[in-house]
Amino acid sequence: MLDTFREHDSSKLDRYLVFGLILTIPSIPFVRFGAGDFQIPLAFLIIGVYACLKLPVLIRDSKPVPMRVSITAMLAIYAAWSAASLLWATTTDLAASRLFIRICQIFFCILVINFCAVGLASVHRMSWLLPLAVLVVVLVGYFGYFTSTNPPHYQFSYEFPRFLGDRNSDTFMILTGLPFALAMLLTGAHGRLGSFLGLVAFVLMALAIFLSLSRANLLVMILVVSILVIADFVLRRGRLRSIMLVAALCVGLVVVVSLVPSDRFVQTITQHEKRFEELEDDTRWGLSVAALELAAEHPLTGVGLNNYPPEFHTTNTGRFWYRAERHKPVPHNSFLSIWAELGTPALALFTMILLWPLASVLRLAPRIMRSQDLLFIHLFLGSLGLSLVLIQGIMAYNFADIFYFWLVYAVNALIIVALDRALRHSSERSLAVRPFAKRGMLFGARQEYL
Repeated sequence: MLDTFREHDSSKLDRYLVFGLILTIPSIPFVRFGAGDFQIPLAFLIIGVYACLKLPVLIRDSKPVPMRVSITAMLAIYAAWSAASLLWATTTDLAASRLFIRICQIFFCILVINFCAVGLASVHRMSWLLPLAVLVVVLVGYFGYFTSTNPPHYQFSYEFPRFLGDRNSDTFMILTGLPFALAMLLTGAHGRLGSFLGLVAFVLMALAIFLSLSRANLLVMILVVSILVIADFVLRRGRLRSIMLVAALCVGLVVVVSLVPSDRFVQTITQHEKRFEELEDDTRWGLSVAALELAAEHPLTGVGLNNYPPEFHTTNTGRFWYRAERHKPVPHNSFLSIWAELGTPALALFTMILLWPLASVLRLAPRIMRSQDLLFIHLFLGSLGLSLVLIQGIMAYNFADIFYFWLVYAVNALIIVALDRALRHSSERSLAVRPFAKRGMLFGARQEYL
């Protein structure tokens, strides 16, 4: 099917970057360099090498590069506004350290979105590599969960250094692999083996999120899975196979859950009930209220990048409600964090940046439905789920400040761009053939092209 989608628009360097980034995902929770706030994952080194090799090629190339102006402008303005916050930040050293990291993250996204042209064949291979890479760290987490004596909850690891942080960060990483695992099963675009691997990966990831006791990410998972199942049913016009696959998912979950020791499963159920009952007394409410107070006091500028922790103690909530914690106070919501630190303009800008992938992939839905091609449907479902995870997942924690969030954002953008390009080529080829072919001949020519 992919033979005619030549990699003419994808250089080896671009393909190596994408596969290299995905292959480093299993190392992210355990391998890091640097000290303090300057924690550098292995993937960041790959990006640095790619930038050094790619920029000279772009300088020598005489062909104009088609820039994606809207998203590039929004990212650049977001970086500039973050830099300007140094002027009003009360603690400039904290703001400067965060600014360096943010500029690196945004530069990476701008570089990848505009100058990394990956063809559909590479994206097709990448779509199954992503969930399998995440599955590696999921299995490490299961090893820790079942070998540790009475673990508090599921995590990737209990003995290795942790780059991402707590269980919310763990489950956010799992959520990024979940949509493509589900798409592999629903569409069968990777064959029977791919469908089986998708089923195994999805069941293990879903159970890991449940065992993690992360309330917000559990709800996000349920919502994303429901939307993807409905989207698949609509796109494929209610095929019986979709219903049977959903039933297979339920059976698979029941089988895997039966393998969990009953005492630990009952303990997890009890802890979930307790956590939802104590929702109103959760410390995060205080952190969120304090963020709203700071946003109300500084609606235009905020208190400065990375200045929420010191400014938290100046709020009414911080003075009278604050409970001692092991970690510095941070809002468990990226929207509130940006609103408090950078003001309303930055919040609106970040929201548009976050919605760009979802808006882009939804615009492809009519063409996907007309094509009825399993490969297109597979990539559409995976990208749709990934876009929803990026939007909803950051409501559970301040994920927008970690490198992994922007790595997934850039990978999702590459998938959307490659899918849009392939759909355009398919449409142009169909229009070119239609005047000279009968309907049956057109269908055959189009299938050969796809």
